[in-house]
This record gives sequence, C-alpha cells and structure tokens, in this order.
Amino acid sequence: MLDERAAARAALFASIQAAIPHLEQVLANAQSHWHAPDLFYRFYHQSYKVYHANEETAAMVRELQALAPGRPLDEGFLAIVTDAAGRTLSPAVNAR
Repeated sequence: MLDERAAARAALFASIQAAIPHLEQVLANAQSHWHAPDLFYRFYHQSYKVYHANEETAAMVRELQALAPGRPLDEGFLAIVTDAAGRTLSPAVNAR
C-alpha cells in the first residue's frame, strides 16, 4: 500500500515537473487582463458576463486532471467546482 502511494506520488510529481512550461503558460493566460481581472470586475459589478468564468474553471479542472489521468480529483474540490461552474445564464438570472 505504501509502495503504491509512493509510486503514485512520484508519478504525479514527475507529471507536474514535465508540465511546468505548459502550466506557466496556462497561468499567464488566466492572469491576463481579459481573464482574471476582467472576471473579477464582472463579478464585483454583478454582471451576467461573469458566467464566462465557467469556461475558465472548466479549463483549469481539465489541466489539473491531465496531471494524473485515471485518478480522481478531490471530491471536496469537485463539489465546489460543480456548484459554481454548473450554473448557467438565464433571462431570470440576468433580470436580477
């Protein structure tokens, strides 16, 4: 059991190390003006355009899952992501 966990941990670490250049690019993209600051502004001003954050969130989850394919992400993390990203824009929401 310990050997399996150690092997899984080592494989994850190697996967992260190999993906660092790509992950740095993903992070730079997420932090660019048209992503994080813009979405924060939209959230603060209660704009329906904040729903574009769902696309960003889904992309980040895919990136994290790709680091350890076949292994599930943390259930608590996925519950938060599903609750937030599972919402869709509707005329009723926009009217509020």
